[in-house]
Parts: sequence; structure tokens; C-alpha cells
Amino acid sequence: MGSALANYSQQGNQKRLTRKSSDQHQDKLSTESKAKVERQQAEKKYALQTMMKLEQEERESIQKIKESLRQKTTAELETWQQKQKDIQIEKHSEIIQVTAKQSTQREVCEAKARSDFTVKGGLKSRTQQEELPALELAQEQAEARRASSDTLEDLKDLQEEQRNPDWLKDKGDKCFAIGDYQGAVNAYSLAIKLNRKLPALFSNRAACHLKLRNLHKAIEDSSQALELLTPAVPANAAARPELMCGEELPSASCSSTQKVFKSIRLL
Repeated sequence: MGSALANYSQQGNQKRLTRKSSDQHQDKLSTESKAKVERQQAEKKYALQTMMKLEQEERESIQKIKESLRQKTTAELETWQQKQKDIQIEKHSEIIQVTAKQSTQREVCEAKARSDFTVKGGLKSRTQQEELPALELAQEQAEARRASSDTLEDLKDLQEEQRNPDWLKDKGDKCFAIGDYQGAVNAYSLAIKLNRKLPALFSNRAACHLKLRNLHKAIEDSSQALELLTPAVPANAAARPELMCGEELPSASCSSTQKVFKSIRLL
């Protein structure tokens, strides 16, 4: 009986040891599994943080590039705006200078026209007419240089086939025919910049100025046309009467101007 109890007790101890060993093994496995899960979570967290950091750096890099481009574009725009402003100021200054120059030339021409008349209303000799004051000559030379530099600027919007004095003259003739005298003046002026040797351009523009009552300009263009039609050889004889338009001038306010055209008519 004692032997049986001892054997039973030994078996009980063996079972407790086995259960304890099993529990310890389960605890170990559970601990390892938990540690593995925590490690994996830590790795995922690190990977996520690393990815977020890289994305943030990429966004900052892109933002820096955008900001750099924005600053560059803004600087270029400000430079362009300043350049346009300078151009406008320069053009305004040129307009003021040209206006002042034209006013001075007009005064000189008026004074010269008055001095060229005799008591009877006739003209002085051509030699006296051609004796320009030094100031007027310098002004004409400066105006010629300015006109030459402006020619390309005025013609840049025209097509190649339109940069032709004959084409521009025809355009001016059509404008004159429909009563667009200012448009005709513009067309003849461009043609004159291309070729200043065609008397018809000056005489036609003089007719336009006459319609617009720009009498001094009409006189200047008529005089230039007569200069180009000199000497009065048969080849020029047919064209010279085309300048005889004095009868269209107002009789009361422009008697001296009428005398100029009447005198031109006699040439």
C-alpha cells in the first residue's frame, strides 16, 4: 500500500513538472510573439516616419523651386515693366521735342514766307528763297536724321509687298477719293520715307493738307514738289499745273497763303 502511494505521488509530481514546463514554454512563446509584433510595429513606424520625412523634404524642395521661379518671374516682370515705363518716358520726351521743333520750324517758315513776299504780293527770287537761316538748316538736318531712324519703326508693321512707294501712293489715292484725307496723308508720308524723289507724293500730300486746312504743310509739300519738278522742261510741264489748288483756300483769312499758290501757279 505504501509503495502504491509513493508511486502515485511521484506521478503527480511528474505531471506538475510537465505542466509547469509547458506553461513556461507557452509563456516564452507568447513573450517572443509579443516581442516580434512590437518589433514589426516599430519597424513599420520607422519606415512610415522615414517615408513621411522624405516626402516632407521633397515638398520643401519643390516649394523652394517654385519660390525661386516665382521670384525670377517677378524680377523679370518688374524689369520688363520698368523698361516699358522708360520707353514711354523716352517716347513722351521725343514727342515733346518733336512738337517743340515743329513749332519752331513753323514759326521760321511763317517768318520766311512773310519775308519772301513783295509789296505787290509777288515772290522773291528762288535764290533768296533757298537762303535758309543756319538755325533752320540745322533743324532740318536733325529732323531728317530722326525721320531716317523712325522709318524702320514706322514700316515694321507693313508686309513686304506693302513696302513699296507705288503701292502706298495707290493706297493714299484711294483714301483721298473716299474723303479719308488723314489716312491719305499717312500713306503718302510712308511712301515719302521710302522715296523722296517722287514729286507726285508731295503734291498729293499737299492736296490732303489743303483739305485738312493744314496750310503751312500744304505750302511746304507744294514747294518740295516744285523743287523736284525743276527745271520746267516739257517732261515736268504736265505735272506742274497739278499744284495749282490755291482757289480752294479761304479768301479772307489766308490771303498770303493764296498768293503763294497763285505764284506757284505761274511757275
